[in-house]
Amino acid sequence: MHRLLLKRIVRLWTFLLVFLILAFAGNLIFVRPDTFAVLTLRDLRNTPDAELVFVGSSIVRNHINPEILSRETGKTAVNAGIPCLSLPGALALTEELYRTCSPETVVLVLEPSLFEADEEDIEAENILMPYLHGISTRMRYYMNLVQLDHRYLDRLFLYRTFSIRSVNEMMRTLAMHFIPSKINPAAVSQKDRAGHYEGRGFVRFSTDPCPEKVLRQSFRREPVVGEYVLKSEYVSLLRQYRELTAAHGSRLLVLVFPNIGAAYLSSPGNLGYSLSLEQFCSGENIPFINFGMARPELLSRLDSYYYDPYHFGGKGVDLFSQALGKCLRMFSEGQDISPLFYPDKWSFLLSLNPLPNVWLDRYHGQWDYSWEQTPDELPEVQNGQILFLANANHLPGVAPLYAFASVNSDGSETFLTEYLPGGMLVLNQSDVPEHLRVYARLQDHPELPPISNDYPASTNHSFFGGIREQAVN
Repeated sequence: MHRLLLKRIVRLWTFLLVFLILAFAGNLIFVRPDTFAVLTLRDLRNTPDAELVFVGSSIVRNHINPEILSRETGKTAVNAGIPCLSLPGALALTEELYRTCSPETVVLVLEPSLFEADEEDIEAENILMPYLHGISTRMRYYMNLVQLDHRYLDRLFLYRTFSIRSVNEMMRTLAMHFIPSKINPAAVSQKDRAGHYEGRGFVRFSTDPCPEKVLRQSFRREPVVGEYVLKSEYVSLLRQYRELTAAHGSRLLVLVFPNIGAAYLSSPGNLGYSLSLEQFCSGENIPFINFGMARPELLSRLDSYYYDPYHFGGKGVDLFSQALGKCLRMFSEGQDISPLFYPDKWSFLLSLNPLPNVWLDRYHGQWDYSWEQTPDELPEVQNGQILFLANANHLPGVAPLYAFASVNSDGSETFLTEYLPGGMLVLNQSDVPEHLRVYARLQDHPELPPISNDYPASTNHSFFGGIREQAVN
């Protein structure tokens, strides 16, 4: 009886072992790679003298120039950045870097939005998991992931979602695993015209900035939650990270990355989670820097360099890297860096553009959390009439005024209202223009030009900063 039970247990464990080997082998061969990430891991393994390592998502890979950081700090700097990475992946990636590096300082670069998510984006696992060394590191990474989202099969069989598309791609994938030294960064950069791999984990993007489009389309007011407190799962992962770096003799620094200004006004979580993280780090004696609250003496606003809601490029990357290098040098020398940052959230919020963007919606009878108008405020709409609602992101306590205009085919405008509070417009269905434009301005800030947006969305007008002259009050 005992022998039969033992045989069944052995068979079960053998099946599980073979099952896992096949899963990992499939991920090794059949998962579509991110070549920039493979180059990053290759350079990380080939830089054993790295003294200053930045760990994080694409905000590390795309925004931190190691050459500038090395020049500013006097330390050999390297990026360990994988797109969409959050804390589970950061732990696995940091375990990986300790196989070949013994950095003096590890800077864990975080975004407040990470703490709003219930899981790490599976794209990060797709990029990182097949290139980790050691079954134990892979298993810990997998277990941390599934404890957050319980996606056991999706997390195990990555090739179900990110499969290769040809035999040639499979051969190229195998070459990246077994002969990564043969990858030519120049050829990769030429293939990806927007991204240029400059070494040590840094990818410079040449995408033209488009803050007007980003602000028009990406930032709507989000509802306020009761408390922005770090989830217990993330607290546990942060403590694991601290213990990992301490066990290898590295000094840990947690850094919060800055956002475009409109993000702080549209999403209360950006500051809420940052402050919660700061409180946690203070209680755990972990050095913490919130670069989002940097004063202009350290770093001017980089809004004009953004090409999507999360990334900026061009000269903005070097400006940020210089400011970061200066800050880290002062910090390492024991200087007081607090004067370089706003002391509280209100002084920081008052430094932002108080009215960064406006949008216009047609009311279809269903409520939208991004609207400031309450159902009781809505006017009665008769049959054949349409209600439009204008809203804007703005500082607390600031009341925007709105004006509506129809846009003619030649680009000229006919104003339908003057500037009024409320942001509501009722039109007969037959009178609705092909393009309707809304303007917003602040009554108490006459020095600020109006901003605008269209319904339906249009890119054929000035938006950011406002240039157009209005013939209304």
